[in-house]
Amino acid sequence: MPHKTLCAAYITLIDKRNKPSYTQKNSLGEYIMICRDITQIKELSELKLMAGKAGLSRNVRWLYFVDSCVRDIRTLGNWVSGGELFVCANEKILEDKEYIISMIKSANSLNAAGIILNVGSIEPEYIELANEFNLPLFEVPWTLRLVDLSQIICTQLIKEQNEENSAERLLSSIVFTHFDSDEDIVFNCKYYGFDLTRKNRIAIFKVFYDKNAFKNNEEDEKTRMRNHFQRCIKNAFLDAGVKKIMSMFRHNTLTVLFSDEAFSTESFKNMVQKIEVSWKFSYPNIPFKVGIGNIGSGTVGVKKSYSEAEKSLKLVNIISDQQTIFFDSIGIYALLFNIQDLSTFEMFYKRELGKLIEYDKINNTQLCETLEVYLEKDKVTSATAEALFIHRNTLRYRLQKIRTLLDKDLDKTTNYVDIVLAFKIKKYTDTFFGKATQ
Repeated sequence: MPHKTLCAAYITLIDKRNKPSYTQKNSLGEYIMICRDITQIKELSELKLMAGKAGLSRNVRWLYFVDSCVRDIRTLGNWVSGGELFVCANEKILEDKEYIISMIKSANSLNAAGIILNVGSIEPEYIELANEFNLPLFEVPWTLRLVDLSQIICTQLIKEQNEENSAERLLSSIVFTHFDSDEDIVFNCKYYGFDLTRKNRIAIFKVFYDKNAFKNNEEDEKTRMRNHFQRCIKNAFLDAGVKKIMSMFRHNTLTVLFSDEAFSTESFKNMVQKIEVSWKFSYPNIPFKVGIGNIGSGTVGVKKSYSEAEKSLKLVNIISDQQTIFFDSIGIYALLFNIQDLSTFEMFYKRELGKLIEYDKINNTQLCETLEVYLEKDKVTSATAEALFIHRNTLRYRLQKIRTLLDKDLDKTTNYVDIVLAFKIKKYTDTFFGKATQ
């Protein structure tokens, strides 16, 4: 039976948009299979990658039989929504170079996963174009029937999606549920290819946007944004050589459990920078931050790492100049998180800086800000004056006034440490408890 007949037989399973009516999606409406996964399916060992190797991290949502559904390639955008793996097997269409070149260009602009063409039909121009777009271009031999190709890929998509949903529920249980024993959880994690007994840690990625970020169809735009955010992060882990992660997405945050053995602090930051480049290309005005917990193993270690990552992420308003915040680098804030008595903060803060606060309030001055910047700039007057946009003489006057009000030698180490700590406490209490100390 020729390929096009088999293709027509399979088309009876799909609707006019060439999407299955029975497939299961996750809450984000996003599949989690990528082109690289297709190359690793044993039953598809005969499928040959001809071009676009750099694009193997493209997501695959479903198959789309272009030659059976689209006569005019210019209308292709009306029938796809991104992530489809285009298949073309019609001999007459394959002889039309202009059509195939237009299809490759359209596939790239429509964010398709890749293209599958029959053996012997791939011209050098197609390979050159696919490499230029980083668009995976596969060659399917005549020995591999399209109906079998379709069944294998679609079955794998559904299987991986079901596993992804189950793995997400499992991670949620690990983080939020108490277990008397790790035995069952460790076993379940191994089923999904993840070893909970090794050195693991949690990273929480969060996007930040206001109500004006989306103009039309707000919920749809939010969903697309979240899908893209999740895709960028998962692909980055894969490109970094991390084959297995567990993740869950909720409230604009993607929580990722991964093996720490694959990363150093610097390599993780480099990965985040690559994510940022990809992310800003589509959403330049929506920033994201990352909080990372310490290494842990077992359910207790993962819970602790999650709590630490969550706390690190809460410090984004304080440590605003950092994209990635590791819990083991937040310094004194790690101790402050363990102090629940707000009055302790108020007492210390007012003792050290209360006179400056009162003076600023009465005289509408900026002595507190001046002192804080002065200490941040390691007491270098030129750098401080430049940061505050004031003349050095003005700075000298303010510093003298500060010394008089505080009656302290700012060059004395103990005084310096106490005042720096007071400012950190101010930032902490203002962030988590409001302006309670002022």
